[in-house]
Amino acid sequence: MEMQKPKGEVESTVPTGVKIVSVLLYIGMAISVIFAGMSLVGSAVLAFTSSSIMQMILLVLVVVGYVAMAILFFFVARGLRKAKKWAWITTLVLSILGIIYSIWMLFFYIVMFTSGGSVLGGGTVPSLSILLSITISSILLILCAAVGGYLGFNKGVREIFS
Repeated sequence: MEMQKPKGEVESTVPTGVKIVSVLLYIGMAISVIFAGMSLVGSAVLAFTSSSIMQMILLVLVVVGYVAMAILFFFVARGLRKAKKWAWITTLVLSILGIIYSIWMLFFYIVMFTSGGSVLGGGTVPSLSILLSITISSILLILCAAVGGYLGFNKGVREIFS
């Protein structure tokens, strides 16, 4: 039978980088809660101004998705701080998904930017919003690659979670 470390000792053995990743997940949780609130307000506005039930259902699903993400981020962040292997694996999977999503969105926004924004059915999208989206996608790509690379390839981190 394996000896369990006291609660304070487990947290003190977690590297500072893992604690920083945990803080990033808490920040992601807060952002998800903010977006959930904004989507909830949007669905309330649609309820009074639009007759489209599908738009309201879609916004409610978006709210549920953001809340689910916030809950996931909260528990994964706690799990990382406690050196739980499931939290490490979940963070690696989320990092890989984030990298794939960021590359896809970068490709989409770059195509939109080079085509003058006319990819979306003939309308144009202001170049500034496309450049902002490219910037945000690039930052997300760098963050996900850094987190995934650190958690996946750092020998000390792998030893703690093995």
